Amino acid sequence: MQRFGRCNRYGLRKESRVFWINLEFRDDKAAAPYSLQELKDSRGVLDKLKGKDANPNTLASVEIKEPTAIRPVIRWKDVLDLFDTTPDLAGNDLDVSRYIRDGQDNDVNVFWREFEGEKDAADQPKPNRKEFCSVSIFQLQDFLKKAKAKAYAWDVLDGKWKKAEAVIPGGVYMLPADAGGYSPQLGWKGDLKDKVPCCPPSDLSADAPESTGENSTSFLGVSVTLEQHTNNVGRETSRLVQSLSLGKWESVFSQVAQWHDVGKAHPEFQAMLWKGIDEATAPKELLAKSGTNKKGRCKRKYFRHELLSALAWLHNNSANPNGESVNLSAYLIASHHGKVRLSIRSLPEEKPPAKFKDRRIARGVVEGERMPAIRLGCIDLPEFSIDLSLMEMGAQSWLSRMLALRDALGPFRLAFLETIFRAADMTASQSEKEKRIKTINPNQT
Repeated sequence: MQRFGRCNRYGLRKESRVFWINLEFRDDKAAAPYSLQELKDSRGVLDKLKGKDANPNTLASVEIKEPTAIRPVIRWKDVLDLFDTTPDLAGNDLDVSRYIRDGQDNDVNVFWREFEGEKDAADQPKPNRKEFCSVSIFQLQDFLKKAKAKAYAWDVLDGKWKKAEAVIPGGVYMLPADAGGYSPQLGWKGDLKDKVPCCPPSDLSADAPESTGENSTSFLGVSVTLEQHTNNVGRETSRLVQSLSLGKWESVFSQVAQWHDVGKAHPEFQAMLWKGIDEATAPKELLAKSGTNKKGRCKRKYFRHELLSALAWLHNNSANPNGESVNLSAYLIASHHGKVRLSIRSLPEEKPPAKFKDRRIARGVVEGERMPAIRLGCIDLPEFSIDLSLMEMGAQSWLSRMLALRDALGPFRLAFLETIFRAADMTASQSEKEKRIKTINPNQT
């Protein structure tokens, strides 16, 4: 009907005719983007229209039996399972493609970069969506085999591009520019040998997700002390809570704002923030934001300061471990970067430093390591030993507490509260960044 509508669409001719060309294809690959069965069914419908007119009334009278589509339904059990975004034991993200992609949608996105060798490929910038070229998974597999080239996929754990072991639907893959495959005039060719022109790095922006150990929001190009950032987040949190009439949660959000970045006081995180800063011009206090423009990772792999912040909060409230507000505050503190939620466990190949051999470790946080004393606003926390007994199974474990919290509040209410605080933290960081821009260029609007 869509095709026939183009025939004499404005009614300017007294007569017009529709022709259809019957082509035979060998297999589904040749018939793409349709299947052989879809084309067979179409022929059956067209045969019924021979000798008839193609006006909308006639077309509407033709009965077409649509094929039965079987699609997964999200059950309540699935909603609960999908709430926890902790990577699986192999370090992979939870696969939600069956809920958002058609079963026959086998396309992938590819982009090209100039690099020499795996080491150079690993550190290539993340892609912008304008670089993407959509290709069927079969076309890409044939191209890689024919060109004897390798595709690279983003490793969320290590934050690097690595050779892809397999091509999967919905994936994003980086190809070497000299492998060819694309023409600016014709799009994907697959057999093109010419070098593909790449977008200059200055035109790129990071659409890919942060890696597990990445801390991009901590690098603003201006030093912000931990106390300054904590106060800024406190103001933004209070403003949001009041504007949304969330007075019931006001005390919880106030505590979360005070404690959310306490883990940044850890020497590993401070060493990362101070790297490359002229100490003569930097504040002599704990930092929350770095004065460099570089995006860095802690020397200790996978280190997450927000997990340490939550552990510090629980240590400070050890006298009341089962209070709902205590556990809610711990959850909101731990989840404000989206890396820690219902589970705490070591990631693949995560090992403690040699001096802490055989101790438990999770997200770079080592059991028994001493956390320095913290004096921040109303917080006066003496030096303490980090406790990871929450990783164990049992009624007092992190998992048990967080599951009870999720079931008491419901996943959507808990996600809403998480979003409120995350928005406040990001708004405060953005205002700190804008303040830096105005300092560099006072006349900028």
